[in-house]
Amino acid sequence: MSPEVDAVSRHVVTVLTVLERLDAALSAAVDGREPSARTAPRPLLSPDEHPADSRFRHLADAYRLSPVELDLLLLAMAPQLDVRYGELFGCLQGDPARHRPTVSVALGLLGLTPAQRVVARQVLTPTSRLVAPGLVRLHDPSGQPGSPLPDRELSVDDRLVAYVTGHDGMDAALSEVADVVRIAPTGPGIDRLVVADEVRAQLASLQRRPQRLCLLRGPEGSGRQGAAEVLAQAWGVTALLRVQTDRLPFEDPARFAALVQAVSREARLQRAAPFWERFDVLLEEPREPLRDLVQAALSSEPHAFVSASGDWPARNGPALAEVVLTSGTTGQRAELWRRRLDASAPDGATAGGPAAEDLAALAAAFRLGPRAIGAAVAEARNSGAAVTAAALAAAARRQGSAALAGEGRRVEQPYGWNDLVLPPDRLQRLHALGDRIRFRATVYDLWGFAATVGPARGTAALFTGPSGTGKTMAAGILAGSLGLDLYRVDLAGVVSKYIGETEKALARIFAAAEATSAVLFFDEADALFGKRTEVRDAHDRYANVEVSYLLQRLEEHDGVVVLATNLRKNIDEAFLRRLQFVVEFPLPDRDHRRLIWQRMFPAAAPLDPALDLDLLAERFELSGGSIRNVAVEAAFAAAVSGRPIGPDHVSTALRHEHQKLGRVPAEHLWAGSGDGPSSPNGHVPLARSAP
Repeated sequence: MSPEVDAVSRHVVTVLTVLERLDAALSAAVDGREPSARTAPRPLLSPDEHPADSRFRHLADAYRLSPVELDLLLLAMAPQLDVRYGELFGCLQGDPARHRPTVSVALGLLGLTPAQRVVARQVLTPTSRLVAPGLVRLHDPSGQPGSPLPDRELSVDDRLVAYVTGHDGMDAALSEVADVVRIAPTGPGIDRLVVADEVRAQLASLQRRPQRLCLLRGPEGSGRQGAAEVLAQAWGVTALLRVQTDRLPFEDPARFAALVQAVSREARLQRAAPFWERFDVLLEEPREPLRDLVQAALSSEPHAFVSASGDWPARNGPALAEVVLTSGTTGQRAELWRRRLDASAPDGATAGGPAAEDLAALAAAFRLGPRAIGAAVAEARNSGAAVTAAALAAAARRQGSAALAGEGRRVEQPYGWNDLVLPPDRLQRLHALGDRIRFRATVYDLWGFAATVGPARGTAALFTGPSGTGKTMAAGILAGSLGLDLYRVDLAGVVSKYIGETEKALARIFAAAEATSAVLFFDEADALFGKRTEVRDAHDRYANVEVSYLLQRLEEHDGVVVLATNLRKNIDEAFLRRLQFVVEFPLPDRDHRRLIWQRMFPAAAPLDPALDLDLLAERFELSGGSIRNVAVEAAFAAAVSGRPIGPDHVSTALRHEHQKLGRVPAEHLWAGSGDGPSSPNGHVPLARSAP
């Protein structure tokens, strides 16, 4: 028998032993025999009689339950342990349909005098140790709302039944918002944390002074969970119950409250400390009632951690210890890469792997925290190939791909700088943008500018100009030149009509982007980064809250964000002030159009010598995207006809493109041009007349 099965069997035996006492009490009640009032009745549950790992004993210790409270918990649980107890309760209550014990019957089964029963009712008030944390639930009888307390029925959640019978699986209601992180007996060790000296000293001090609530403040990837594990282990906690705050149902306060209660209960059952990640989504003013619910739960925990990038509200907040972490310098992250590589090397392996300069480049390109770096190293090790800098970079890029895949789309860009046709000054700005990202470690860390300009070192740029002028291509080329992925954010999936959903989606997007150092690309950004409006109703108020939240995330984001819009005037001025680069993408002039036309036709494509590309560039003011559409349509038409791509194919494609754009049909543009009318078949003449 496996240790897990043996443990479950022992807990089941404990439950059966307890139920034997309940059988005796129920038999006496059914027979009409009252327990003696002269001697105190023996409790059904006596924690001191159970071994140290007894689930009932842990419940009594975790919630400080008295013998009466523990017995009431057992009675409420009994019908869910064995259906025959429901039948017995129905018999005692004179109604076979009522399978749950009433408060009156439960107190009677405990052998309490009438006076003792009145006093004992206090343990079932809404603020009691049984009811407030959700251990016991009170129900009105069917069809009798507002029943008095003695006639109300008792029950427990299925999770408690599973727990006392030895099952350790987490509450199913929490499966999408939380998970359990076990802390190894050896622990992460404060010496293994790569943090600033002052942070290490503060953590060492807190290890000696256990706290009820600790705020770990810093950007994604700054090691907040590692710090929580170090402190938890020092305080005797063996696990964290990690809660993804941004996944909670803000739009449903009742369900939100139920999940908060379930988190608190599950933490006690798992002997874990709650660790609330991404708490920023509750720090905005409209979230205050929901935040108060969480704060009330946190205040009753022996130990709890909150992870956020923003400040904790000063008013109405519980007392807490605050630790401020940063994402670390490039040198610190390079040290993390080296440590993880050394720790993962096979036994007896000699030192080797990527050189120090390669690890420094990885640390500069990917602002990953300890957990993500460890996962990237493990992936590279398990691939079977040599652990090279390229393999580590590929693994680092994949760390956030799964999280971002649900929020955006990875954009494949096969282009290079030579494929981008722009005026020289615009190209220079794009190269400067790449240099800003590439050399930020040198400027901020080595040269010490982080101390003078603040912790935020992300880069945000606005690409503005008409459709088809190369904004998406430029973003892809920029990301590719930096060795990073480009993710186009699906605005339709981000902007929600439901209050709070937009911020939750944005929190997930920015967190995933920071974890993988991906470049975020917001196309048609004015839909999300538009101007704030005068507040006339609640909708305006929450719309402005979304804009304010975006401003906060842009300032705190440690990566690269590119916004693209056709309408710069619609972008909120507050966003423009926070952008380091604004690059205008104009419609190409004649010379640039000529270059684009030339590049659109590959060397292997058969071109009719009569097709005049100079004439196309001169006569038709199209964007690069429109030129691409025309070239591709003309190529397919030529392939169908079995002839080289000629003026007639391009002329038809031009007419279709102009009609799609809502412009005058292309052949009308030639009226009075001096080059002759349209040909009899309606095609625009695209070859110059012979002199």
